[in-house]
Amino acid sequence: MAIDFNSINNNPANSSKPVTKEARDGAPAQAPATPAPVSPKSESVNLSQSGRTLSEAESALSRQPEIDDSKVESIRQALQDGSFKIDAEEVAQKMLDMDNSIFG
Repeated sequence: MAIDFNSINNNPANSSKPVTKEARDGAPAQAPATPAPVSPKSESVNLSQSGRTLSEAESALSRQPEIDDSKVESIRQALQDGSFKIDAEEVAQKMLDMDNSIFG
């Protein structure tokens, strides 16, 4: 099977110059039509049941205070009266757990 490489660039589609409708058909080119105005489309989102549940949980969580004031006050009171006890083993275990969760 022979391939004729000499006529490849003679095809107007492969030409580096753009071919106008006038050059292709021999008729004068018409001005492009003005596009019709586009009306904005309304968008909607449908959430699955799990998405709705997650959204509701997020809303409920955002309404909660970031700091539990009553817990902070009870710890403050325990520190002042000397009844607050620190479990060194529990603190060490929490530190190791955090280290494992970060560094694997």
